[in-house]
Amino acid sequence: MKLAFASVITLSLCMSAWSQTNIIRNSCGEAGGGLDGSTLVTSVPEWTTANLNVIDYVVGGGPGGSNSWPNPATPGPVNRGRAFFSGWMDPVNTGVQVLDVSRGAAMIDGGTVAYELSGWLGGFLTQDDNATVNVSFEDSAGTPLATATIGPVLALHRGNITGMVFQNTNGFVPTSTRQVTVTLTMTRLTGVYNDGYADNLALVLTPDPFAPTYVSSVEGPTGEGNTGAGQGGPFDILSINNSVGGLFREVDVPVGQPLSMQVTNPFISQGGTYFAVFGFLGNPTLGEAYLLPANTGLMAFAPKLLQPNNPLLFTLTDNIFNTAGLMSSSPATSSLSLPGGLAFPLTVALQAVLLEGSTFTVSNALVLNVQ
Repeated sequence: MKLAFASVITLSLCMSAWSQTNIIRNSCGEAGGGLDGSTLVTSVPEWTTANLNVIDYVVGGGPGGSNSWPNPATPGPVNRGRAFFSGWMDPVNTGVQVLDVSRGAAMIDGGTVAYELSGWLGGFLTQDDNATVNVSFEDSAGTPLATATIGPVLALHRGNITGMVFQNTNGFVPTSTRQVTVTLTMTRLTGVYNDGYADNLALVLTPDPFAPTYVSSVEGPTGEGNTGAGQGGPFDILSINNSVGGLFREVDVPVGQPLSMQVTNPFISQGGTYFAVFGFLGNPTLGEAYLLPANTGLMAFAPKLLQPNNPLLFTLTDNIFNTAGLMSSSPATSSLSLPGGLAFPLTVALQAVLLEGSTFTVSNALVLNVQ
C-alpha cells in the first residue's frame, strides 16, 4: 500500500482528553492485544499478573455477538478499542502496576495535585462476577497513605445483562506520595470462568506533577500519541519486549539480548492496520516534537520521509507509504524480531503512524536503550 499524507481524504487531530496524562500504562489492554477468551494470554505488557486475561471484542464476542463475552455492541464504552481485561478460571485474578512518581515530588508535596480514577467495569448476565480497581498512594517506604477504589459493578447495576458501567472517583494525591500501586482485581462468584471485565482504565493527575521534569519529547502527552483518543485512549500499541517503557516510556535491553517489537491493531473497524515505524538516533529533546501535516498529530520527532536529509532520522519499517525501511512488515497486528539482539550499545526513539480507514493517527512513543 502506498499513500502520501496529502492524499488522505480525512485527516484529523484526535487530541487526548487526558492531556494531563493517564499514568496507567497499557490501560486498555491494547498493547499485546487480546485473544478469543477461551485462551489465556501469555503476558500483559506493563502488568504483573495472576492469570489476568485480555480478550478481543471482535474475536471473543464472535460473529454477531454469538459468543458469551462482550462484543462491540454490548453496553460499555461508546467508542472502544479491540481489547478489554477479563478474569480466567480462578476465584481471583489480578494485575498490578507499581508506579514510581518520585519525579513529581515537588508538586505532589504542595498538596494541590488532584487525581481522578476511572474505568468501565462489569460482568456476565445475572452473575455477580466483578472487577475492582484499587489505587494505593504510598510513601518512599511503600507505606500506604491513602487509597481509592472503583467497583464492583454487580449484576443488578448492569441490569442483569452482559456489559460494563462507567465508574469514577477523585480526590487529592497525599503529600509525601512517592509511589502508586494500581491493582485490578477480577473476582469469580459463580461458574467456572471468572467473568469480571474492565476496560479504559485511567488514573489522571492534574496538574501533571512531572511536567517540570520533562527533558525528552517522548515523556508526557507527546509520547502518548493520539491513536484511540476518543475511544478510551490514547492506546499503547507499540511495545518492545512486551513493554511500553513504564511511566516515562523507556525500555532497557542488554547488549546481545533478543529484541522483539510489536505493533497491535486497536481498531474494531478493520481486521488489519497499515503502519510505519519511524526512528530517531538518541533520545529526542522537547524541541524535537513535530506536528504532522494537516494536524494529523504531534510526534516526538519528525518522520524521516518529511525530513529526508536529517541524519538522526530513520525509517524502521513502512507498509503505508512504501518508503525504504530497515525491515519489512505486514499490517498490524505485526511483530518484528532480532533474535540475536544488537551487539553494541544504542539509544533510539521509536514512534508509529497508523492508518484507520482514511485517517492517520500517531502511536505511543518509546525510547529503547541497548546497554
